[in-house]
Amino acid sequence: MTINLSEYRAFSSVREMDHHAQQHQKSIKPIYFDVYNLLKQHSCVVTGVSYLKNRTIAELSGKSLSTVKDHIKYLIDNFFITKVNTMRVIKGGKGANIYIINSVDRRNELLDEKNRLSQTGYRNASKKDGKTLSQQAMAYVKIKKETIFFKAIKNSFTVTGSRKHKALISRINKIMDFRACPDNVPYDIYMSYSAFLSDKQIATLYSMIVAQTEDCNLTGEEINDIAEYAFKGLLLAMRRHYKDGAAPIKNMFSYTRKIARKKLVEIMDERTCCNNLDLSAAMEKWANTSLPKLHEGLADYVY
Repeated sequence: MTINLSEYRAFSSVREMDHHAQQHQKSIKPIYFDVYNLLKQHSCVVTGVSYLKNRTIAELSGKSLSTVKDHIKYLIDNFFITKVNTMRVIKGGKGANIYIINSVDRRNELLDEKNRLSQTGYRNASKKDGKTLSQQAMAYVKIKKETIFFKAIKNSFTVTGSRKHKALISRINKIMDFRACPDNVPYDIYMSYSAFLSDKQIATLYSMIVAQTEDCNLTGEEINDIAEYAFKGLLLAMRRHYKDGAAPIKNMFSYTRKIARKKLVEIMDERTCCNNLDLSAAMEKWANTSLPKLHEGLADYVY
C-alpha cells in the first residue's frame, strides 16, 4: 500500500510551520522538546508531516526507545502532534507512524474539546458527535488540506495579480540580498571573500587588520598581503572544521588577529634583515676604500 503523505499536509509552507513551532516551544517542557524538534525537522518535504519509526527517532535523538515512546505520548496527549498508525500489507503488523505537527489554533481547539468532554462526560459527548478526538484531528487535517487546495484554485484564476505579486516579492528579496563593497575594504579582497563572509564581517576584520599595522609604516601593498594571508587562513581553518571535523573556531575575530599578527612579524623581520644587509654592504664598501683616496676626498672637502 502506497502512503500519500500529502493528504495529511498541515501547513502551506515551512515558514508557517516554524512560526507555530516557536509558539509551541513556550508550552512544551524542555525535556520533551528535542523529540518534537526532530519531528519538525523531518516534516519539511510534506510540510508538517513526518513518517518515522520509533526506533529511528531513538537513533537520531540518541535516546532509548522507551524514552522516545514516553516523549511522543506526552506530545500526543498535550495535542502538540497527532499520530496516524499505518499497517504493513505484506508482512502485517504496524508500520512506521505518521506524525502531524498541530498548529497553535488546532491545539487550542483540541484542548477546549478535551475540557468540554471532561465537564460533560466523555461517553455522553461521544454519543453526541460520534467522533473521538483523534477522528476530529484527522477531520481538521482534511479541512486544512481542502483550504490549501482552494487557495491554489483561487490563485490560478488571478494569474496577472499573482505574477505581479511574485515579481514584487522577487524584487524585494533581491533588494534585501543586495551587497556592496565596504568603503574601507579593497575591492579585490571583498570579491575574493564576499561569498563566504558577510559585508559587516569583512569590514570589521579588515579594519582590525589595518589597526594592527598603524605604527609599522607599511605600504598599502604590504597591508593587503597581510589581509589576504589572514582571510585565507581563516577560511582554511573553517573548511578543516566543516570538512575534516577539526576543532571549531571559537572567535573568528581573535583567530584572524592572531594570523595577521604572525604575517606582520614575518614582514617586519624581512625588513630588519634587509636593513642589516644594506648596512653590512655599506661597511664593506667603506672598508675597501683605499686610504689615499680617502685622504684626497677629505682634503678636497676641507680645503
